[in-house]
Amino acid sequence: GGLLTTFACLGCMAWLLATPPFQEKKRVGLLMAAAVFEGASIGPLVKLAIDIDPSVLISAFVGCAIAFGCFSMAAMVARRREFLYVGALLSSGLSILFWLHCASFLFGGSAAIFKFELYFGLLVFVGYIVFDTQEIIE
Repeated sequence: GGLLTTFACLGCMAWLLATPPFQEKKRVGLLMAAAVFEGASIGPLVKLAIDIDPSVLISAFVGCAIAFGCFSMAAMVARRREFLYVGALLSSGLSILFWLHCASFLFGGSAAIFKFELYFGLLVFVGYIVFDTQEIIE
Protein backbone atom coordinates (compact mmCIF):
# COMPACT_ATOMS: atom_id res chain seq x y z
CA GLY A 1 0.00 0.00 0.00
CA GLY A 2 1.14 3.47 -0.74
CA LEU A 3 0.62 6.40 -3.02
CA LEU A 4 -0.33 4.28 -6.03
CA THR A 5 -3.19 2.51 -4.23
CA THR A 6 -4.40 5.81 -2.81
CA PHE A 7 -4.60 7.36 -6.27
CA ALA A 8 -6.26 4.19 -7.59
CA CYS A 9 -8.88 4.48 -4.85
CA LEU A 10 -9.51 8.14 -5.67
CA GLY A 11 -9.74 7.28 -9.36
CA CYS A 12 -12.30 4.56 -8.68
CA MET A 13 -14.37 6.95 -6.59
CA ALA A 14 -14.27 9.63 -9.28
CA TRP A 15 -15.24 7.06 -11.90
CA LEU A 16 -18.05 5.88 -9.62
CA LEU A 17 -19.39 9.42 -9.34
CA ALA A 18 -19.29 9.80 -13.12
CA THR A 19 -21.14 6.52 -13.76
CA PRO A 20 -24.92 6.85 -14.31
CA PRO A 21 -27.13 5.35 -11.58
CA PHE A 22 -28.82 2.84 -13.89
CA GLN A 23 -25.53 0.95 -14.42
CA GLU A 24 -25.74 -0.79 -11.06
CA LYS A 25 -23.34 -3.68 -11.72
CA LYS A 26 -20.62 -1.33 -12.90
CA ARG A 27 -21.16 0.93 -9.89
CA VAL A 28 -20.97 -1.99 -7.45
CA GLY A 29 -17.77 -3.18 -9.11
CA LEU A 30 -16.23 0.28 -8.86
CA LEU A 31 -17.26 0.52 -5.22
CA MET A 32 -15.65 -2.84 -4.49
CA ALA A 33 -12.47 -1.82 -6.32
CA ALA A 34 -12.33 1.42 -4.32
CA ALA A 35 -12.74 -0.58 -1.10
CA VAL A 36 -9.92 -2.95 -2.07
CA PHE A 37 -7.58 -0.07 -2.91
CA GLU A 38 -8.50 1.74 0.31
CA GLY A 39 -7.81 -1.41 2.31
CA ALA A 40 -4.46 -1.81 0.57
CA SER A 41 -3.63 1.82 1.33
CA ILE A 42 -4.45 1.61 5.02
CA GLY A 43 -2.97 -1.86 5.57
CA PRO A 44 0.53 -0.68 6.59
CA LEU A 45 -0.96 1.71 9.14
CA VAL A 46 -3.00 -1.08 10.70
CA LYS A 47 0.09 -3.30 10.79
CA LEU A 48 2.03 -0.56 12.56
CA ALA A 49 -0.74 -0.20 15.16
CA ILE A 50 -0.75 -3.96 15.72
CA ASP A 51 3.04 -3.99 16.09
CA ILE A 52 2.85 -1.31 18.78
CA ASP A 53 -0.06 -2.81 20.74
CA PRO A 54 -2.09 -5.76 19.41
CA SER A 55 -5.08 -4.99 21.62
CA VAL A 56 -5.66 -1.61 19.93
CA LEU A 57 -7.30 -3.14 16.87
CA ILE A 58 -9.74 -5.28 18.85
CA SER A 59 -10.54 -2.43 21.26
CA ALA A 60 -11.22 -0.03 18.40
CA PHE A 61 -13.41 -2.53 16.58
CA VAL A 62 -15.45 -3.47 19.65
CA GLY A 63 -15.82 0.15 20.75
CA CYS A 64 -16.98 1.29 17.31
CA ALA A 65 -19.36 -1.64 16.95
CA ILE A 66 -20.94 -0.99 20.34
CA ALA A 67 -21.26 2.76 19.75
CA PHE A 68 -22.66 2.32 16.26
CA GLY A 69 -25.09 -0.38 17.39
CA CYS A 70 -26.35 1.54 20.42
CA PHE A 71 -26.80 4.88 18.70
CA SER A 72 -28.33 3.32 15.59
CA MET A 73 -30.80 1.50 17.82
CA ALA A 74 -31.59 4.78 19.57
CA ALA A 75 -32.37 6.33 16.19
CA MET A 76 -34.55 3.38 15.20
CA VAL A 77 -36.69 3.41 18.34
CA ALA A 78 -37.03 7.19 18.51
CA ARG A 79 -40.20 8.96 17.55
CA ARG A 80 -40.65 9.73 13.90
CA ARG A 81 -38.26 12.44 12.64
CA GLU A 82 -37.07 13.29 16.16
CA PHE A 83 -33.35 13.46 15.37
CA LEU A 84 -33.61 14.91 11.87
CA TYR A 85 -33.63 18.40 13.34
CA VAL A 86 -30.15 18.15 14.87
CA GLY A 87 -28.40 18.24 11.48
CA ALA A 88 -27.79 21.98 11.67
CA LEU A 89 -26.36 21.69 15.18
CA LEU A 90 -24.06 18.89 14.08
CA SER A 91 -22.85 20.90 11.10
CA SER A 92 -22.21 23.85 13.40
CA GLY A 93 -20.27 21.58 15.74
CA LEU A 94 -18.19 20.34 12.83
CA SER A 95 -17.51 23.94 11.83
CA ILE A 96 -16.42 24.73 15.40
CA LEU A 97 -14.04 21.78 15.31
CA PHE A 98 -12.58 22.92 11.99
CA TRP A 99 -11.98 26.51 13.08
CA LEU A 100 -10.63 25.45 16.47
CA HIS A 101 -8.18 23.12 14.76
CA CYS A 102 -7.09 25.90 12.39
CA ALA A 103 -6.62 28.29 15.32
CA SER A 104 -4.61 25.76 17.31
CA PHE A 105 -2.46 25.11 14.24
CA LEU A 106 -1.76 28.80 13.72
CA PHE A 107 -1.39 29.93 17.33
CA GLY A 108 -0.14 26.75 18.96
CA GLY A 109 -2.31 24.29 20.76
CA SER A 110 -2.51 23.06 24.29
CA ALA A 111 -3.47 19.80 25.93
CA ALA A 112 -6.83 21.26 26.97
CA ILE A 113 -7.69 22.25 23.40
CA PHE A 114 -6.62 18.82 22.17
CA LYS A 115 -8.87 17.09 24.71
CA PHE A 116 -11.77 19.38 23.83
CA GLU A 117 -11.32 18.62 20.12
CA LEU A 118 -11.13 14.90 20.87
CA TYR A 119 -14.23 14.59 23.03
CA PHE A 120 -16.31 17.22 21.26
CA GLY A 121 -15.45 15.52 17.96
CA LEU A 122 -16.55 12.20 19.42
CA LEU A 123 -19.83 13.77 20.49
CA VAL A 124 -20.41 15.35 17.07
CA PHE A 125 -19.72 12.15 15.15
CA VAL A 126 -21.86 10.04 17.47
CA GLY A 127 -24.59 12.57 16.77
CA TYR A 128 -24.03 12.04 13.06
CA ILE A 129 -24.54 8.29 13.56
CA VAL A 130 -27.97 8.97 15.06
CA PHE A 131 -28.83 11.63 12.48
CA ASP A 132 -27.78 9.57 9.45
CA THR A 133 -29.48 6.42 10.72
CA GLN A 134 -32.75 8.23 11.18
CA GLU A 135 -32.38 9.91 7.80
CA ILE A 136 -31.92 6.49 6.17
CA ILE A 137 -34.97 5.13 7.99
CA GLU A 138 -37.16 8.05 6.99
